[in-house]
Amino acid sequence: MKSRFEVNTILRDSVYLQARTVLVRGISDAQFPVELAMAGGKETIIVSSWMGGKANSIDQRGSQSSGGNRVRFRVEGIAFKEDYDIAILLQEQQVSMGLILYEASTLACSASQGVLYLLGRKQQGIETIAKSLGNAGFSVDLISRGSSGRRIVKVGLTGEAKPYPLPVQSFSYSPLDGISIQFETISSLFSATQIDQGSNLLIHYCLDTLSKAAPYTILDIGSGYGAIGLSLAVCLPNAQVLMADIDKRALDMANINITKAGVGRST
Repeated sequence: MKSRFEVNTILRDSVYLQARTVLVRGISDAQFPVELAMAGGKETIIVSSWMGGKANSIDQRGSQSSGGNRVRFRVEGIAFKEDYDIAILLQEQQVSMGLILYEASTLACSASQGVLYLLGRKQQGIETIAKSLGNAGFSVDLISRGSSGRRIVKVGLTGEAKPYPLPVQSFSYSPLDGISIQFETISSLFSATQIDQGSNLLIHYCLDTLSKAAPYTILDIGSGYGAIGLSLAVCLPNAQVLMADIDKRALDMANINITKAGVGRST
Protein backbone atom coordinates (compact mmCIF):
# COMPACT_ATOMS: atom_id res chain seq x y z
CA MET A 1 0.00 0.00 0.00
CA LYS A 2 1.20 3.49 -0.80
CA SER A 3 1.06 4.65 2.85
CA ARG A 4 3.01 1.68 4.25
CA PHE A 5 6.32 3.58 4.21
CA GLU A 6 4.89 6.43 6.30
CA VAL A 7 3.07 4.10 8.70
CA ASN A 8 6.11 1.88 9.30
CA THR A 9 8.41 4.86 9.86
CA ILE A 10 6.11 6.51 12.40
CA LEU A 11 5.48 3.21 14.21
CA ARG A 12 9.21 2.92 14.90
CA ASP A 13 9.48 6.34 16.54
CA SER A 14 9.54 6.40 20.34
CA VAL A 15 7.34 9.49 20.72
CA TYR A 16 4.56 7.93 18.66
CA LEU A 17 4.76 4.71 20.67
CA GLN A 18 4.21 6.65 23.91
CA ALA A 19 1.14 8.52 22.64
CA ARG A 20 -2.39 7.34 23.43
CA THR A 21 -4.41 9.84 21.38
CA VAL A 22 -3.26 10.78 17.89
CA LEU A 23 -4.70 13.42 15.58
CA VAL A 24 -4.33 12.72 11.84
CA ARG A 25 -4.95 15.85 9.79
CA GLY A 26 -5.11 16.37 6.03
CA ILE A 27 -6.24 12.97 4.78
CA SER A 28 -8.25 12.48 1.59
CA ASP A 29 -9.02 8.76 2.02
CA ALA A 30 -9.19 6.16 4.77
CA GLN A 31 -6.05 4.17 4.03
CA PHE A 32 -3.49 5.94 6.20
CA PRO A 33 -5.50 6.32 9.45
CA VAL A 34 -6.95 2.80 9.13
CA GLU A 35 -3.46 1.31 8.79
CA LEU A 36 -2.37 3.24 11.87
CA ALA A 37 -5.40 1.99 13.79
CA MET A 38 -4.82 -1.61 12.71
CA ALA A 39 -1.31 -1.40 14.13
CA GLY A 40 -2.97 -1.03 17.53
CA GLY A 41 -1.74 0.49 20.77
CA LYS A 42 -3.73 3.73 20.66
CA GLU A 43 -6.85 4.59 22.59
CA THR A 44 -8.06 7.04 19.96
CA ILE A 45 -7.09 8.17 16.48
CA ILE A 46 -8.92 11.36 15.54
CA VAL A 47 -9.15 11.97 11.80
CA SER A 48 -9.77 15.34 10.17
CA SER A 49 -9.56 16.47 6.55
CA TRP A 50 -8.74 19.87 5.11
CA MET A 51 -11.89 20.28 3.07
CA GLY A 52 -14.35 17.60 4.17
CA GLY A 53 -13.32 14.93 1.71
CA LYS A 54 -14.69 11.40 1.79
CA ALA A 55 -16.26 11.49 5.24
CA ASN A 56 -18.54 8.49 4.84
CA SER A 57 -15.93 6.16 3.35
CA ILE A 58 -13.41 7.06 6.05
CA ASP A 59 -15.96 6.56 8.80
CA GLN A 60 -17.12 3.22 7.40
CA ARG A 61 -13.67 1.84 6.67
CA GLY A 62 -12.40 3.05 10.01
CA SER A 63 -15.15 1.32 11.96
CA GLN A 64 -14.92 -1.87 9.89
CA SER A 65 -11.15 -2.23 9.53
CA SER A 66 -9.45 -0.68 12.53
CA GLY A 67 -9.30 -3.81 14.67
CA GLY A 68 -11.41 -2.35 17.46
CA ASN A 69 -9.58 0.97 17.79
CA ARG A 70 -11.64 4.12 17.72
CA VAL A 71 -11.04 5.82 14.37
CA ARG A 72 -13.22 8.89 14.40
CA PHE A 73 -13.65 11.18 11.43
CA ARG A 74 -14.45 14.80 12.18
CA VAL A 75 -14.70 17.63 9.66
CA GLU A 76 -13.65 20.87 11.30
CA GLY A 77 -10.91 23.41 11.43
CA ILE A 78 -7.91 23.78 13.65
CA ALA A 79 -9.73 24.41 16.96
CA PHE A 80 -10.12 20.78 18.01
CA LYS A 81 -12.28 20.29 21.08
CA GLU A 82 -10.52 17.15 22.27
CA ASP A 83 -7.00 16.84 23.61
CA TYR A 84 -4.44 14.85 21.65
CA ASP A 85 -0.91 13.76 22.50
CA ILE A 86 0.70 14.14 19.08
CA ALA A 87 -0.40 15.12 15.58
CA ILE A 88 0.29 13.87 12.07
CA LEU A 89 -0.17 16.35 9.21
CA LEU A 90 -0.30 15.20 5.59
CA GLN A 91 0.58 17.96 3.17
CA GLU A 92 -1.86 18.42 0.30
CA GLN A 93 -1.13 20.03 -3.05
CA GLN A 94 -3.91 22.61 -3.08
CA VAL A 95 -2.87 24.17 0.24
CA SER A 96 -0.57 27.20 0.25
CA MET A 97 2.77 27.41 2.04
CA GLY A 98 1.36 29.93 4.50
CA LEU A 99 -1.53 27.68 5.45
CA ILE A 100 0.75 24.64 5.86
CA LEU A 101 2.99 26.63 8.22
CA TYR A 102 -0.04 27.81 10.20
CA GLU A 103 -1.47 24.29 10.47
CA ALA A 104 1.85 22.62 11.32
CA SER A 105 2.91 25.15 13.95
CA THR A 106 -0.53 25.28 15.58
CA LEU A 107 -0.85 21.49 15.71
CA ALA A 108 2.59 21.13 17.29
CA CYS A 109 1.82 23.82 19.88
CA SER A 110 -1.54 22.23 20.76
CA ALA A 111 -0.30 18.64 21.16
CA SER A 112 0.26 17.66 24.78
CA GLN A 113 3.62 16.11 23.87
CA GLY A 114 4.49 19.02 21.58
CA VAL A 115 5.26 16.83 18.57
CA LEU A 116 4.02 16.81 14.99
CA TYR A 117 4.93 14.42 12.17
CA LEU A 118 4.76 16.29 8.86
CA LEU A 119 4.38 14.07 5.79
CA GLY A 120 4.91 15.36 2.27
CA ARG A 121 7.05 15.31 -0.84
CA LYS A 122 10.21 17.14 -1.75
CA GLN A 123 8.55 18.34 -4.95
CA GLN A 124 5.86 20.06 -2.86
CA GLY A 125 8.44 21.99 -0.86
CA ILE A 126 8.36 20.02 2.38
CA GLU A 127 12.05 20.71 3.05
CA THR A 128 11.42 24.44 2.64
CA ILE A 129 8.51 24.14 5.08
CA ALA A 130 10.76 22.32 7.57
CA LYS A 131 13.40 25.05 7.27
CA SER A 132 10.79 27.76 7.88
CA LEU A 133 9.53 25.96 10.99
CA GLY A 134 13.11 25.70 12.22
CA ASN A 135 13.58 29.44 11.69
CA ALA A 136 10.43 30.00 13.78
CA GLY A 137 11.99 28.24 16.77
CA PHE A 138 10.68 24.68 16.34
CA SER A 139 13.00 21.70 16.47
CA VAL A 140 13.01 19.97 13.10
CA ASP A 141 14.32 16.50 12.29
CA LEU A 142 14.08 14.83 8.88
CA ILE A 143 13.57 11.29 10.16
CA SER A 144 13.04 9.48 6.86
CA ARG A 145 13.44 9.76 3.11
CA GLY A 146 11.38 7.54 0.86
CA SER A 147 11.03 6.91 -2.84
CA SER A 148 9.54 9.53 -5.16
CA GLY A 149 10.69 12.32 -2.87
CA ARG A 150 8.57 11.27 0.13
CA ARG A 151 9.71 12.83 3.39
CA ILE A 152 8.76 12.58 7.07
CA VAL A 153 9.73 15.52 9.24
CA LYS A 154 9.44 15.41 13.03
CA VAL A 155 8.57 18.85 14.39
CA GLY A 156 9.05 19.52 18.09
CA LEU A 157 7.92 22.34 20.35
CA THR A 158 10.58 24.45 22.06
CA GLY A 159 10.37 27.37 24.45
CA GLU A 160 10.91 29.85 21.61
CA ALA A 161 8.41 28.36 19.15
CA LYS A 162 5.21 30.22 18.31
CA PRO A 163 2.41 29.38 15.86
CA TYR A 164 2.42 31.11 12.51
CA PRO A 165 -0.50 33.51 11.99
CA LEU A 166 -3.39 32.42 9.81
CA PRO A 167 -2.55 33.70 6.28
CA VAL A 168 -5.59 35.88 5.61
CA GLN A 169 -6.09 37.73 2.33
CA SER A 170 -8.78 40.26 1.46
CA PHE A 171 -10.61 41.80 -1.48
CA SER A 172 -13.53 44.17 -2.08
CA TYR A 173 -16.77 43.33 -3.87
CA SER A 174 -19.56 45.67 -4.98
CA PRO A 175 -22.92 43.87 -5.40
CA LEU A 176 -24.72 47.18 -6.04
CA ASP A 177 -23.66 50.69 -6.95
CA GLY A 178 -22.61 52.51 -3.80
CA ILE A 179 -22.18 49.32 -1.75
CA SER A 180 -18.77 47.76 -1.17
CA ILE A 181 -18.12 44.69 0.98
CA GLN A 182 -14.67 43.74 2.25
CA PHE A 183 -14.14 39.97 2.34
CA GLU A 184 -11.36 38.20 4.21
CA THR A 185 -10.47 34.68 3.07
CA ILE A 186 -7.75 32.06 3.20
CA SER A 187 -6.20 30.32 0.22
CA SER A 188 -7.79 26.89 0.77
CA LEU A 189 -11.32 28.25 0.34
CA PHE A 190 -13.17 28.29 -2.96
CA SER A 191 -12.84 31.53 -4.94
CA ALA A 192 -10.47 33.00 -2.37
CA THR A 193 -9.31 36.03 -4.37
CA GLN A 194 -12.58 37.25 -5.89
CA ILE A 195 -16.28 36.41 -6.17
CA ASP A 196 -16.58 33.70 -8.82
CA GLN A 197 -18.71 34.25 -11.91
CA GLY A 198 -21.48 31.86 -10.85
CA SER A 199 -21.88 33.42 -7.40
CA ASN A 200 -21.83 36.90 -8.89
CA LEU A 201 -24.59 35.90 -11.34
CA LEU A 202 -26.73 34.42 -8.55
CA ILE A 203 -26.27 37.47 -6.32
CA HIS A 204 -27.39 39.84 -9.07
CA TYR A 205 -30.31 37.60 -10.04
CA CYS A 206 -31.56 37.64 -6.44
CA LEU A 207 -31.13 41.40 -6.11
CA ASP A 208 -32.95 41.97 -9.41
CA THR A 209 -35.93 39.78 -8.48
CA LEU A 210 -36.37 40.12 -4.71
CA SER A 211 -38.06 43.04 -3.01
CA LYS A 212 -35.61 45.11 -0.98
CA ALA A 213 -38.20 45.66 1.77
CA ALA A 214 -39.56 42.12 2.20
CA PRO A 215 -38.63 40.11 5.33
CA TYR A 216 -37.22 37.07 3.53
CA THR A 217 -35.55 34.14 5.25
CA ILE A 218 -32.62 33.02 3.10
CA LEU A 219 -30.61 29.84 3.68
CA ASP A 220 -27.14 29.73 2.09
CA ILE A 221 -25.91 26.11 2.21
CA GLY A 222 -22.24 25.72 1.39
CA SER A 223 -21.76 29.40 2.15
CA GLY A 224 -17.98 29.40 2.26
CA TYR A 225 -16.68 32.70 3.59
CA GLY A 226 -20.07 34.35 2.93
CA ALA A 227 -19.85 35.56 -0.66
CA ILE A 228 -23.54 35.08 -1.48
CA GLY A 229 -25.14 35.15 1.95
CA LEU A 230 -23.36 38.26 3.19
CA SER A 231 -23.92 40.12 -0.08
CA LEU A 232 -27.66 39.47 0.19
CA ALA A 233 -27.72 40.38 3.88
CA VAL A 234 -26.08 43.73 3.17
CA CYS A 235 -28.34 44.55 0.21
CA LEU A 236 -31.61 43.19 1.68
CA PRO A 237 -31.67 44.77 5.16
CA ASN A 238 -34.99 43.19 6.21
CA ALA A 239 -33.96 39.66 5.29
CA GLN A 240 -32.70 37.05 7.73
CA VAL A 241 -29.79 35.15 6.19
CA LEU A 242 -28.57 31.84 7.61
CA MET A 243 -25.24 30.47 6.37
CA ALA A 244 -23.96 26.90 6.78
CA ASP A 245 -20.83 25.10 5.62
CA ILE A 246 -19.04 21.82 6.35
CA ASP A 247 -15.65 23.55 6.60
CA LYS A 248 -15.09 25.25 9.95
CA ARG A 249 -12.41 27.53 8.53
CA ALA A 250 -14.91 28.80 5.96
CA LEU A 251 -17.35 29.59 8.78
CA ASP A 252 -14.57 31.26 10.77
CA MET A 253 -13.97 33.57 7.81
CA ALA A 254 -17.72 34.10 7.36
CA ASN A 255 -18.03 35.17 11.00
CA ILE A 256 -15.15 37.62 10.56
CA ASN A 257 -16.78 39.05 7.44
CA ILE A 258 -20.19 39.32 9.13
CA THR A 259 -18.64 41.24 12.02
CA LYS A 260 -16.73 43.57 9.70
CA ALA A 261 -19.87 44.27 7.65
CA GLY A 262 -21.91 44.95 10.79
CA VAL A 263 -25.04 43.22 9.49
CA GLY A 264 -25.94 40.90 12.35
CA ARG A 265 -24.92 38.20 14.76
CA SER A 266 -22.28 35.59 13.94
CA THR A 267 -22.26 32.10 15.48
